[in-house]
Amino acid sequence: MTNGVLLFANNNEHIDYVKQSLFSARLIKQHLNCKVAVATDSPTYLTRLNQGQVDHIIELDPKMFVDQKKRYRDGTMSEKNLTWKNSARSMSYDITPFDQTVVLDTDVLVNNARLSQCFDQPEDLLIDRLPTDCHYSRVDHTFDRISDKSIDFYWATAFYFKKTPTTKLFFDLINHVQENYTFYRMMYQIMPTKLRNDFVFSIAVHIMNGFKFNPEWPKRMPCQMFYTTDKDILHEYQEGKYTLLLDKITHPGEYTVNTVSDVNLHVMNKFSLDRIVKQNV
Repeated sequence: MTNGVLLFANNNEHIDYVKQSLFSARLIKQHLNCKVAVATDSPTYLTRLNQGQVDHIIELDPKMFVDQKKRYRDGTMSEKNLTWKNSARSMSYDITPFDQTVVLDTDVLVNNARLSQCFDQPEDLLIDRLPTDCHYSRVDHTFDRISDKSIDFYWATAFYFKKTPTTKLFFDLINHVQENYTFYRMMYQIMPTKLRNDFVFSIAVHIMNGFKFNPEWPKRMPCQMFYTTDKDILHEYQEGKYTLLLDKITHPGEYTVNTVSDVNLHVMNKFSLDRIVKQNV
């Protein structure tokens, strides 16, 4: 049975997700010792930069992406509206070259071996809920539910699946929800109009559980995921140790310095991650 990690890397006007995927792949190979596949609409660019970090390059048709924009912040004082190509995640089951797959965003930095436990457990689907904010005093309920009076929030940022009839049905359902997103967005009282993978996956989980909350399925990933928001800044990287500038909530433009190490870290500030990646790829 083959095991591996699948990443999606589709560049926009300013963010180089392809280079992020190479940096991420290097960390994955270092800590998880498994193969890496990258799905991208820039296969020629990735092939040119690849120096053995990526084992499988999967070409995506640029025409397949939903035309939408997203606000990208670089700390509290800078932001840009950029193209957001995030609609390919629903294809994970069909395009993965592995029997067991961990799917990660390119901005998830792997810094320990705990994710490898996914491949040695009996569940066919694992997905994250309620990750840990690196800002210990920030109280944010954004990731509790997909809307104030709706269902539990599941992160499509990091999940695992094994190819089984159940996960095939799950991904068929994800594709159905995505194709009919306007209807489901209204049904689940989601105010933002942008297609978001977290919402699509959360809706599919709810439907698969008979429209009820079920703490038994799917199980959570076998390790804690930490995150920084796009109001924070990833300032420095030194072999598994990250120096962060965390937003002072009551003083915009001011930051508190913090360091983390030996944790899997989701960096939402793509600009600051790009700067680190350019120094290390």
